[in-house]
Parts: sequence; structure tokens; C-alpha cells
Amino acid sequence: MGIRKLIFLLTLALGPAALITSLGGAEKEGTLYVHVHGLRNQDGIAGALLFRSHQGFPDTKALAYRMAGARIKGTSATIQFSNLPPGNYALSVIHDENENRRMDKNLISLPKEGFGFSNNPATGMSLPQFEQSRFYVDSDKDTHIHINIRYL
Repeated sequence: MGIRKLIFLLTLALGPAALITSLGGAEKEGTLYVHVHGLRNQDGIAGALLFRSHQGFPDTKALAYRMAGARIKGTSATIQFSNLPPGNYALSVIHDENENRRMDKNLISLPKEGFGFSNNPATGMSLPQFEQSRFYVDSDKDTHIHINIRYL
């Protein structure tokens, strides 16, 4: 039996989608490394929210695609997100010094802890838009993002 006949019979028996998946057409997943720089001390953790769309970005945990954190070494930390489908993402990161899993604010609602966003956009006193922080994760290679933490 020739290869063409075998493919034809498999297509009839399994359907086109099953054949594409069995021949290696399945979507691969990538790994994202978030390198966080400029942390003022080793207290707490560096925590990140990963978003796939503008909905909830940059600070609504319930709408984040994934959350992760890492211990701080010196003035930096590396947070890893594995098994990500290829596509556009945006990140927000905080230096959660007291590990309460939220951004602490002062009496006039300014952040008391450090923060940063993918692409390090200049935001002034406003939050960035998803488009300003958007980056692409590829399935064929590791993606490395560098975020500089700011303190007010």
C-alpha cells in the first residue's frame, strides 16, 4: 500500500483534523522568562500577571491568563511561564515586599511597592495600555522579557 493511499484511508477513517494532528500539525507551546531588574531589596517576591488581551490589563488578577512569582536574588528575579500557546501577551510585575499578593498603596492611592510592565513603557502617573506592553511568544524558541521595576 502506497503512502498516498494510506493518507487517504486515514483521512476517511479519522477525519482531516485528526490526520493533521497525527502528522505533527499540533500547536507547540513556548516558554517565557521574565527577568525583573531593579528590586530595592530581597524582601518578599516578584509577582507577575500575564494577560492575553486588554481585558483586565494590567491589574485585574481575576482576568489574568496566568500568575506566577519568584524569589529575589540580589536586585533581580526571574519568573518563568511554561507551556504557553504562541500569541500576543502583556505583563505587569510588582515587588510584593510583604507577600500579601496585592499592590499596597499609600493614603493617596499611590503604589508603596515597586512595579513594572513588559516593554517598560513610560507611563507617568497612568497605567499603560495592553498595546504598549504587548509582546509575542513564539513556540519555536524561548522568549525573554526584561522588566525594570520602578518605585514612587
